[in-house]
Amino acid sequence: MSVDESGAYELKHSGNIHRTSSFSELKSWVLESRVTAEDSFREAGSDQWLSVLSEPEFAAILNPDSQWIVSMKTGVFKAHRFETIVKWAEQGRITEDAIVEGPRTPPGGVMATALPALALNLRSQVVEKPDLPVLRIDGRVYTANDTDTIREWIKHSRVPVETEISLEGKKWQPIVSCGLFDLEDWPLAAHGRIEEEPLPEMPVRRPNRIVFEDEPVVSEDHPEEKEDASLQGQSFSEITEVTVNESTADETEEVPYTVVSGNSEMTIESVAKLRSLLKKKMIFTYDEIKHPSISEETISVGEFLESLKSPGKGVIFWILWTLLIAVVSFGALEYFKILDFFTWL
Repeated sequence: MSVDESGAYELKHSGNIHRTSSFSELKSWVLESRVTAEDSFREAGSDQWLSVLSEPEFAAILNPDSQWIVSMKTGVFKAHRFETIVKWAEQGRITEDAIVEGPRTPPGGVMATALPALALNLRSQVVEKPDLPVLRIDGRVYTANDTDTIREWIKHSRVPVETEISLEGKKWQPIVSCGLFDLEDWPLAAHGRIEEEPLPEMPVRRPNRIVFEDEPVVSEDHPEEKEDASLQGQSFSEITEVTVNESTADETEEVPYTVVSGNSEMTIESVAKLRSLLKKKMIFTYDEIKHPSISEETISVGEFLESLKSPGKGVIFWILWTLLIAVVSFGALEYFKILDFFTWL
């Protein structure tokens, strides 16, 4: 086709029409790789669209054998002349890892750092940041710089206990079970309850000492007589009970409790620690507990703690209860004069 150097032209590129004031400007677009072989052009005011490859000058520029290819980590880019690549380098668009291949390079291309026209203007290679921890709170995602930042957010009540976390781009998991944070990191109010103080250990219950009228008076100057005298005021069964309880307490206090949760066992030193772990949901009321002081073969944690709240009744309680029943029965017999009837017989 005849070319009108002074006339305006239109270029159809990616479905859009761009207008240029002259053919030379249209050619500069081709040289700048702004035009592809699939584009078409026409003179302004004409109804006939022509392929850019129908113009010999454009076809020579767009010939794949005459193209330059720049391969970088960010992608592969093509240029129709080496001067375009130099311009890209001056604009900071080419990095040090780039490989340039073209009509005047050996197969496979050469490093951009080996080309003097490019070496001075190459941009340093971008160093990728490692995968950062990501939080998911109420469906929204937040990225933290590191775990210390998350711990600071937790301290200021910005991260709920129900939050999910993704580490190193892996799948989501509850933040409390990822192994990096403990419930103690959260304020007490974040648990939805107020932490109770551990209950004190129950003292060993001893039976009341029975005092006789003829109990000897112990001198303050001879304290060893006090122990002997106290034993005289007790029956043999009461003395035996005290001895057994004290020895058993000494033996069992040194033995930790064993809690079976699922397929694992946990050793717990005291009842206070047992209650603390139960509140933190690290153990559960239905878990099985074992200890030399527990007579049952199988008992749950909840049942064991409940048994501590209601200690068994002692021997004295049953004696008093029996005496009460006897007094009531005697009063009933006296009221109905049944005793006189038996006396008459």
